[in-house]
Amino acid sequence: MKSFLLNKYFEHKEIINNFFWRSLQIFGKQGVNFVIFLICAKLLNIYEFGIYNYILTVVFFLALFGDFGISTSVSKYVAEYSVSKKEKVNFVLFNVILIIAFFSILVSILIILFGKNFFGNNFIYIIYSLPLLLFFPLTSVLDGYYRGLNNFKKLSLIYLISSLFLVVVAFFITKKFGLLGAILSQNIYYIILSVILFASIKKIKISLNREIIKEISRYAVLSGIISVSYFLYSRFDILILEKFNLVKEIGYYEMINKVILLATLPFLILANVVAPVISNHFVKNNWIKIYTKFKKYFVYSFFTSSLVAVIIFLFFPILLREYLPNFYNNELLTLLNYLLIVFVFQKIADVIGNGFIFYTGHVKMNMILMLIFGVLNIFLSYYFIRKYGFIGIGYSKIFSVIIYSFILIIVYVKLLQYKINNTVNRSK
Repeated sequence: MKSFLLNKYFEHKEIINNFFWRSLQIFGKQGVNFVIFLICAKLLNIYEFGIYNYILTVVFFLALFGDFGISTSVSKYVAEYSVSKKEKVNFVLFNVILIIAFFSILVSILIILFGKNFFGNNFIYIIYSLPLLLFFPLTSVLDGYYRGLNNFKKLSLIYLISSLFLVVVAFFITKKFGLLGAILSQNIYYIILSVILFASIKKIKISLNREIIKEISRYAVLSGIISVSYFLYSRFDILILEKFNLVKEIGYYEMINKVILLATLPFLILANVVAPVISNHFVKNNWIKIYTKFKKYFVYSFFTSSLVAVIIFLFFPILLREYLPNFYNNELLTLLNYLLIVFVFQKIADVIGNGFIFYTGHVKMNMILMLIFGVLNIFLSYYFIRKYGFIGIGYSKIFSVIIYSFILIIVYVKLLQYKINNTVNRSK
């Protein structure tokens, strides 16, 4: 048995080691973010807590237009360049930072000029959050760069140190300045994280390279539309809740979202670790290996997500009642049950999308599907929230997310089988 396990370890040593360090990084970062979330839930009143989550949702949505898929594209092309065009790797960061800076500054100017009309009394908090429009996508790009080079160990250590510092800062600033302090702590975190990640890269060539910009931007546009579409069918509900003045309910909804986000991390880690391997197989046109791994990780994702959903269903209500009784109510628990059903299907689609589809040249297919169901989710959420209130989110999610996941998987399987048949026919 021992020799069998050792053989398996050495057979998959690279993936196991990368999975460990990526797990440490993401669990450290998101675990710390969850602690800060709980600090805010304790120190802010329920209404302020709802506003805090609304502001962050708006700002991170706007930040998508600064990144717009650049971080995903960087990870893909750095992984490919490191295999076939190593001389290009050191030129990547300078060129993509130019793109991010341009769009982040453009969005910031538009907010300053017109934001008062859209955000009303919350406009001042949006202004305080403007640094996130640059530094949040910048951290995502730097993260993608490290991942593309399989440098998971250094990445995890940087995130852990920065995240632990943030907990201390967030507690004291939020305690002293309330809602404003909670928002400012996010600025401090992403600025410090960006500086450390950037300073830890040894070789960066400062030279404009139009070929790299063109390659990365072309792929990023598709990935960016997917990111915006994903927001539409996963986070846009918060903006609708605010429009119906269900501000306290935003806090309830985010409490569920944060728990589900923590449960999502193993699937995200798995996808990020598998992605460079799939990208390498794609470069070598090895579709049979890609399909074999797809089937294996599909099964893993299904059984693991089902198990995690059962664990949350059994234990989360107990913890909520014990430690955050202000959030313990029937509406929240009912919505939780609906979203756990959605969770199982969404995690399978997430692993397939982030680990396979982005890296086998089928991002456009995913973009079209997600955009359709993202827009559909807006109309469904508006209708069901208006008709049934807070619980309407569950109805819209069950319909839009589950159908999207089914269609995505079926279409991708057909595409892989088509690629394999073409490869076999050429070899005859």
